[in-house]
Amino acid sequence: MGGGDLFDDSETILQPLSGEEYDLIEPVTSVLWTEGLSSDYYVFHRGIVDSVFRKYDGALFSLAPFDLAHMPQYLDLDDWYMKTLRSVYAEQYGLETLV
Repeated sequence: MGGGDLFDDSETILQPLSGEEYDLIEPVTSVLWTEGLSSDYYVFHRGIVDSVFRKYDGALFSLAPFDLAHMPQYLDLDDWYMKTLRSVYAEQYGLETLV
């Protein structure tokens, strides 16, 4: 309900409510909280990077592997998609160039 896999299952948009525990926002996020992620954030995507949103304003960020302090921020969901998933998978999947 609300999540799914993209690009040959290498990218996962996590589900907010029902599904397998490894696909749910809360259990995945709680693991990162124990690893040092601030409780101000929730994970919504796992894949080439882990992506989070800040609870109080919905701002989107990526987590650098092994560095929870380095978090590039995105303007919105389109900006996040273009700079993360699409930039990596466009050529592989023959996606048209977007301006």
